[in-house]
Amino acid sequence: MGAMQHQHPSGPEMLNDPGRMVQFCPMCDSEFNPMSARILAETAQGTLMHITCRTCRHAVVTIVTMSQQGVSSFGFITDAAAEDMLRTLGAEPVHVNDVIEVHQQLTKSIQFAKALTK
Repeated sequence: MGAMQHQHPSGPEMLNDPGRMVQFCPMCDSEFNPMSARILAETAQGTLMHITCRTCRHAVVTIVTMSQQGVSSFGFITDAAAEDMLRTLGAEPVHVNDVIEVHQQLTKSIQFAKALTK
């Protein structure tokens, strides 16, 4: 017996509940449990949510916004846990100089390790 195909919500009922826009897992098409959605941030511009599929365990992060033109959402599949995302939301941005510094330190460490094994 094949996987059941769901009739995805559309139309006016979707506009009344932005959470319905992310009702199905994009990986396995299972219906999301609305209670598993974690709201990570809310502003006047929109809501950032993290949802983990109970069937395949993939996670989706989505931004849902509402405007005069209607409701729109943008989402992506992630391996980050909701807790990881919450921790990084308020963090300082990584600057290019930080990346260069880490690269230089790793290069020195690798060269040191190679010198020790000669």
